[in-house]
Parts: sequence; C-alpha cells; structure tokens
Amino acid sequence: AGAHRDAELCRMGACMVAHVRQVGHRQQVQAAVEDAEDFVALEVDQVDIAADLGVGGRVTEAQQAAYGVAAYQRALAEWPWVGVNNYWFFKRPADYEKDQAWYYFRMLEPDFTPLPVWDSVSDFARSQPQVAPQPAWVYVWQQARPGLALASGTLLFLWLLFFLTPHDLPDKPHTD
Repeated sequence: AGAHRDAELCRMGACMVAHVRQVGHRQQVQAAVEDAEDFVALEVDQVDIAADLGVGGRVTEAQQAAYGVAAYQRALAEWPWVGVNNYWFFKRPADYEKDQAWYYFRMLEPDFTPLPVWDSVSDFARSQPQVAPQPAWVYVWQQARPGLALASGTLLFLWLLFFLTPHDLPDKPHTD
C-alpha cells in the first residue's frame, strides 16, 4: 500500500517517500519518479529503541551512529535519483517523550548534547564532495522572472489590442 501511495504521489509531482527503508520496492517508486525533477526522502533513520520499551529492535548508540552513516551511504549508492535525504530527527524539545519509541530516533539530546550519531553523520557529510553554490545571476534571474513575465504579457496584450483595433476608420467630418 505504501509503495502504491508513494508512486501515486510521484505521478502527481510530489515525489516524497516517508522512510528510506520503505524504498525496498525501489523499481515501482523509481519508475514513478523517472520524469520527476526532485525527489525527497523525508525521513532517514534506523531502529534505536530504549531497552525498557520492549518494542522493535535495540541498538547501542555506537551502532546507531554506524547505521546512520550506512543509511546515507546506501541512499547514495542505490538511489542516486533521490535529491534530499533528511534524518529523522534532529532533537526533541524535552525528554518527557522518553516513553515513546520514536523519541530515540534523534541526533541530539534535548539540551543539545550531541549523540555519537551526530558526530558520525556530520563527519560523513563533511567528507562528501561540496556542492557548488549557484552563481549570483541565477538568483537575480529567479527574482526577476515574475516581473519580466508580467511585463511581457502586458506588452503582448497591448500589441494584440493595437492589432485588433481597426485603423482605417473614416475621418470625422469637419464643421467650419
């Protein structure tokens, strides 16, 4: 069901996958995004659940750090068409959610104390080739495009009015 929904979203131009691990049905999703300009993985994570919750798998913080990097490496190797991979999540506002399994999918503690996954993922990100920023003219052009489109549309409309207006009307009779 998730693969079908993700494929439908891509056909509608909103190519997003909630979890990279759901992209096990890669062929179906990839076929749907071949014509898409952008594809975003909204959440990248691994299983790291507190021992006392008794649900899902359990990993140490060191394993979480290794799995976090492995998730990005896998995304780069197997899904090069994915434009953005976001980690789920950076931090929670407080620790009152410790009884929730998803609380442990974080990079920083609520007081901003970094966990090992933060160090490993940030080191991995810094080791990747830097993306060159776009030249300044691109941003100027993007800002100018709406105004230019409006101006050119106005000129086209005025030209059309001029073209459709009859110009061979008889002169008004002169009264002297």
